[in-house]
Amino acid sequence: MGSKYHQESYREWMASVKNHPNIIGSHIHKNGLYSENVIVDAGANKGGVKRFIIPEPVIQSHDSLLKAAINKSTVKREDDGKYLKLPGISSDVFEFYVEWLFSGRFFILLPDRIELGKPGCEKTEAAELERWVSCFRLATVLKDVEYQDASIDALIEWIEELGSDGYSLRLSLRIAEVIYTSTTPDAPCRLLPVEAAVKKWSSEMYRQLQDHPETKQRGTALGQFYGDLIAQLAKWKDFTIKERRNKTQADFPFVIDLGATCQYHQHVKQREPCYKKRRPF
Repeated sequence: MGSKYHQESYREWMASVKNHPNIIGSHIHKNGLYSENVIVDAGANKGGVKRFIIPEPVIQSHDSLLKAAINKSTVKREDDGKYLKLPGISSDVFEFYVEWLFSGRFFILLPDRIELGKPGCEKTEAAELERWVSCFRLATVLKDVEYQDASIDALIEWIEELGSDGYSLRLSLRIAEVIYTSTTPDAPCRLLPVEAAVKKWSSEMYRQLQDHPETKQRGTALGQFYGDLIAQLAKWKDFTIKERRNKTQADFPFVIDLGATCQYHQHVKQREPCYKKRRPF
C-alpha cells in the first residue's frame, strides 16, 4: 500500500528494487522515458540548502504548485533542465516529499525507534508525529491533493499502532490542531481526529478536554474541534466507551481499512480519483 510509512530508509528501499526499474515511476509515464529533469534547491542559507534532481514527468503527474511553477513560460533553466528555488521549504521536509513521489511511501519512522505503546516511547511518538506534521503541512502548501490524502492514510496507520491506550490527549490535540489550522472548515480530513477520539478516548480524556482553556474559544482550532466532537458524540450517546471501542468498522466511524479511507480524503470534495487507483504499490 503506497500510503504506508516505513522504518527502512528511502535508500534501503531504492536498493531493494534496483533490479526492478519498472517499479519506480511505471505509473507516471507511458513510454518509460524521461524527457528532462527539474532541479530543485530547497531550504535557506548555505548549510540548509539541498539540491534535488527530479524527472519532470514525476512532477507533471501530480497537480500541485510545483507543476504549475515548472509550466510557466518564465521558469528558469539550467543546463540539466528547469530550475526551481524553494527557500521557504525545509530541505529535510522536501526530501520526505521527493521520497514519496518516487516510492509512494512515507519514511518518517525513527531508525532507533521504541515501539509505540512501549515504556519510554514518548520521545519516539513526539518525533514521528512532528515528521508527519511537516509532511501534511507541506501537502497543503503545495496543494498536492494526492500527497495530502496519502499522509492522512499514513496517520491512520500510525494511530492504529498506538492503540487506544497509547492515543493520548496530548497526541490527539496536536493532530487536531495541525489538521484544523491547515485546512478549511469543509475539509473531509477534519473528521479523522473527531472520529478517532470517539473511538479511542477514555472518559478521563473527555474531562481533561473540557478543562482545556482553548476549547472554550470557538475561533481557535481546538475550539472548533471540540464543537465537532460534541456533535459527533451526540450520535453515539447510547453507547458506553467500551462498546464504542468494540464496535466493528462496519457500524462505527474511524475506518482503519486503508482501502476505505476516502471519507477523509480531499479528492472526494474535489471530485477527483483517489491516489490509490494510480499507484501500483
